[in-house]
Amino acid sequence: MSFPTVNPALNRALAARDYQEPTAVQSAVLVADAAGRDLLVVGALDRLPALGALLKDGPLQVTESKLTLRLPDAFQDIRALFWDAPGQAERSRATVALDGSGDGLGAIIGVENAFSGGKSAVIVTGMTPVAVAAAVSALRDPDGSARIQGDITLFQGTEVSAFRTAVGYDVGDLPPWLWPQRWLANQPGRAGVLLLGCTALVGMPLFWRLRRRAAMRLRGRTPKP
Repeated sequence: MSFPTVNPALNRALAARDYQEPTAVQSAVLVADAAGRDLLVVGALDRLPALGALLKDGPLQVTESKLTLRLPDAFQDIRALFWDAPGQAERSRATVALDGSGDGLGAIIGVENAFSGGKSAVIVTGMTPVAVAAAVSALRDPDGSARIQGDITLFQGTEVSAFRTAVGYDVGDLPPWLWPQRWLANQPGRAGVLLLGCTALVGMPLFWRLRRRAAMRLRGRTPKP
């Protein structure tokens, strides 16, 4: 049995690693009725050939069986102001942490399923099977699980680091009257921009009206020749 054609990017990633036949577990996951579901992916980086395709739409990438993060551009802080995105400082800290990681790195990653919008993919991975086991152990430990935050948590020995690296995504639908609360939640910059916009909408017409009235009064007081 060969791999089914689920997604072109996935099939290219499998072909690049010369994976021809799926295992029994992979066959159960890749059937047609698995589309539109949340995913749980567990394994070492060199044993997950399709991981690059799963992360293709985000800043986190897999390069030569190693996790890397694209550096933020000059507009990252602007995107953070208007979208649910991390700032430049947060992205830079995550990049430095990944670049300085060693062979014992483990990671828990949460992203939107690249093959099905509105669904999640949780990836438990690492440079080695031992690192993967350490990440799984953190999920079982109440104290360790409390430190798993953001969309990527890194485990390097006893050190745990959590970061936000990507734009958030919505699961489900909100009624329209809750959209302002969703857009303004934990975003004081957005509230400031909205306040300035409302002030301009109210103040500019009032300013021009008062200016026009003052000009009419001046014309009325000016003596005719």
